Amino acid sequence: LEISAPHLPAKQPPPAYFTLWPEGEGEFGRYDGQPPIHITGDRGKWNTNTVLVGESPVRLGDKLFTLLLRLVIQTLCDGRGTVTKAALRSGGFLRPGAEEQTISHLRKAFSKSLRGLGVQDFIQSSGRGAIRLFAHPALLKYNRDKLLQHGNEKVRRLAEQLPP
Repeated sequence: LEISAPHLPAKQPPPAYFTLWPEGEGEFGRYDGQPPIHITGDRGKWNTNTVLVGESPVRLGDKLFTLLLRLVIQTLCDGRGTVTKAALRSGGFLRPGAEEQTISHLRKAFSKSLRGLGVQDFIQSSGRGAIRLFAHPALLKYNRDKLLQHGNEKVRRLAEQLPP
């Protein structure tokens, strides 16, 4: 599984069709107030994966977890996190005909943990066949070592794409 992201100039503004978190005064600008996201690499019963949003645990099955991980990787690659649904389908992250349902399930999993950021703002749809994770790369943490030892091969391959 190869994940590549086109290099975008650092000063390029985000596409106008994405909603932005209000501009902040602090270190993270428009992302101020957004809780950190920590992909722990911990597995629970029934193949669930724990993601911490701030202090709140979110448990995701492998299918939703790999979709989230793919969005995180894209955010770390280009700072924007935008991936087309066609690319997600071809990569096996979305099943044809069930794209919106899968994205909705991922949003719903985070609905109680986002401190005032709506799920539609956290995982944004462009209306042009793309979605993105709205998160500052510095707020994304992960345990790469645990992910490389994960029981799911797709998660292990994605973990190889994470910076050490």
